Amino acid sequence: MLFYGHTENLALGKPTNQSSTEKNTKIGVAISVRAVDGNDDTNMSNRHCSQTEKDNPSWWRVDLGSDHVPVSQIYIVNRFTPDHATEFSKDYEITLGKCSFNESVF
Repeated sequence: MLFYGHTENLALGKPTNQSSTEKNTKIGVAISVRAVDGNDDTNMSNRHCSQTEKDNPSWWRVDLGSDHVPVSQIYIVNRFTPDHATEFSKDYEITLGKCSFNESVF
């Protein structure tokens, strides 16, 4: 959403969920809320990225709090280097509005 030439992060601090949660000693527990902490650091060790396990499909979502949120841009920060991005991060589906699966998570 644009205000006087500035973009507002509508997802900042909002409730999130994901299909599963990757965890190990290096990255800790890569919970979904890390993706909306306002920090776009892509180094997993710094614990600002969320990560799922190898689900099929893997998914992540945020509840913006209303079905009437004026979204004009979606900004995705991918933690993978360009040579691995297409291998691990592809086939995004972005949906606005009611959730089509597992509605009870929020």
